[in-house]
Amino acid sequence: MTFGAYRLSDILSAFRRRFWLLVLSVGLISPVALAVAYFLPPKYRSEALILVESQQISLVESTVNVSAAERLQLIRQKLMTRENILDMIARFNLYAERTDLSPSQKIDLVRENTKIEMTTLPGTRAQPGALLSFTISFTANSAPMAARVTNDLVSKVLAENLRSRQSRAEGTLSYFQQEVETLSARLGEIEAEITRFKNENEAALPDSLEFRRAELASLQERQFQREQSRLALIEQKRTLEEALRTGRLAALPQPQQLSQEERDLQALRNVLVQRQAVLAETHPEIIALKRRIAALEAAVAPGVGGDPEAVRRTAALERIEAEIALLDKQIALLDRQQAEDEARRAALAESIAATPGVAMEISRLERQYAQLQDQYAAAAARLAAAREGAVLEDKQQGERFVVAEQPQIPERPFWPNRPLIAAGGVAFSIMLGLGLMVLAELMNSSIRTAHALEYRTGLKPVVSIPYVRTRGERRRRILRWVGLALLLAVAIPALLYAVDQFYLPLDALAEKVFDALGLDSILRIIEIRLGR
Repeated sequence: MTFGAYRLSDILSAFRRRFWLLVLSVGLISPVALAVAYFLPPKYRSEALILVESQQISLVESTVNVSAAERLQLIRQKLMTRENILDMIARFNLYAERTDLSPSQKIDLVRENTKIEMTTLPGTRAQPGALLSFTISFTANSAPMAARVTNDLVSKVLAENLRSRQSRAEGTLSYFQQEVETLSARLGEIEAEITRFKNENEAALPDSLEFRRAELASLQERQFQREQSRLALIEQKRTLEEALRTGRLAALPQPQQLSQEERDLQALRNVLVQRQAVLAETHPEIIALKRRIAALEAAVAPGVGGDPEAVRRTAALERIEAEIALLDKQIALLDRQQAEDEARRAALAESIAATPGVAMEISRLERQYAQLQDQYAAAAARLAAAREGAVLEDKQQGERFVVAEQPQIPERPFWPNRPLIAAGGVAFSIMLGLGLMVLAELMNSSIRTAHALEYRTGLKPVVSIPYVRTRGERRRRILRWVGLALLLAVAIPALLYAVDQFYLPLDALAEKVFDALGLDSILRIIEIRLGR
């Protein structure tokens, strides 16, 4: 069987010739892989399962509108702050054996070893699914330490969730209480402002506009009639004054030719006749009437005996003067009434003109008051809902986290997989050795067999003489293999011991190498693929 320039015997010969490369690769890498698998420190993981329990009372709406997933992310951010992690490191004395680590590196390790994984319902990018449950785990170098830290994380998550929900409920309640108080105070201010404005503009309120318009029309009619009466009185007064000035008394109307005293005397006599019909002559009222009649008769008697014409003229003059005086009083009274009505008319006209502006301002205030009332009603309803939500959270009957599986002390480490690491190292060393053998053979273009010579030149050799090793060459070859074996058996363990004692412990060195090369993640992926 041939493969181009090489036959199977040639390949076997090359394998025997380059076998030392395979031995070197396996001898160097396999012990290192076995040492790494042996010295890598075990890592234990403790895990807790927490369920998200929905609200127990459906008739009361919770005021905590933040989803459980978002709330859990916020809690994780708070737990993983530098201050909280340093407190955790101090309380549990984490990584005390790692004196080479700075506080920041220890914080990074805690964050890396703390896992919170969520299980959600299927959702979309715009609307993620609801959170059903989540796990909290912590990885440490000892099983009890992993369980203690995980228990602490679970307690903190539960306490922080409860505190967060109660804080949000109380914050919502406080906000709506302040909102209701503010709106109530504002309503009182608007009410006071409306009352004050109506009191200041009482005469121009739109409710009395029709009444004021009717009053104004009636007032104008009354002014017109009063002006007609005033003009008539002025004309009558002018006629009387003209009669006095010209002395033509006969032209005046003579409704009565008796003087005032005579008219009074006549009136008293009429009263006396009426009273005498019902009272006795000795009655005090009859006696008083007779005395007054006697006094008036004595006053009228001197004029009776004079010239009758003179008496009538004198009486007429006195009557005209009295009528003129009466007319002056009536005119003055009409003037006062007219002035009062004019002032009232002007006030009514001003108030009617001001009514549209007053109505607009009142409408604005009332609209503002109605808007505030709507806001107050909405805020009061939300305040009632916030009170119910706060009671719901105080009694822990809202959405809550419930521990389904408590953190347990792990019975065996979850990492590293020592057989896998050892097997992987040995397999890698074999593959590397085989690769080096093939590479060395390909880089050497020497013709070693008659078949290779014939394949390359096309000439068939007559005879071929094999290479014959001398005894010295065979001895040197044996010594070379013995030296290589001693090197692998002594030098590699000595080197590992020196590194462990004088540079860095091998477990710490292995962790650094794995972290730097990313082999830790690769091994975990392989473990998952293999079903571990």
